[in-house]
Amino acid sequence: MKTKKIFLILWPVLALILEALPTGAVLCFAVSPSEKIRKTFSYFSLTVFGNANFGPLITAVLSCILLILAVLLLVTQRRGFALALFDCSIAAFIISLFPILYGMEFYSLTGAGISFLIAAEIVTSMLFLKQKSE
Repeated sequence: MKTKKIFLILWPVLALILEALPTGAVLCFAVSPSEKIRKTFSYFSLTVFGNANFGPLITAVLSCILLILAVLLLVTQRRGFALALFDCSIAAFIISLFPILYGMEFYSLTGAGISFLIAAEIVTSMLFLKQKSE
């Protein structure tokens, strides 16, 4: 039980660390019809959001919400926070995959790590919910 509590906090913290790195969100700029420049930014960068790649910033905001919900869940032990954490984790995971809609060149290894950490949060919160219902 104690390890699940640690992981409820650990996954969002690690995701936020990866999101703060300048290698997460990707933009491709066409300098000519045959040449593209690939630049990476932090998930919190408004440059990415301003270039119509909405997934990274929304994922970063949802990761902050995940961390807040996880702390509230551990402090209060209320089932409502566990359900909210689970639902928000699913939304964050789906939105973290949005850059793939533009093409694989818009998705980075850091982005894949963030998606993996959010998926781990889904599993951990699901296990926490299962234990709460028993």
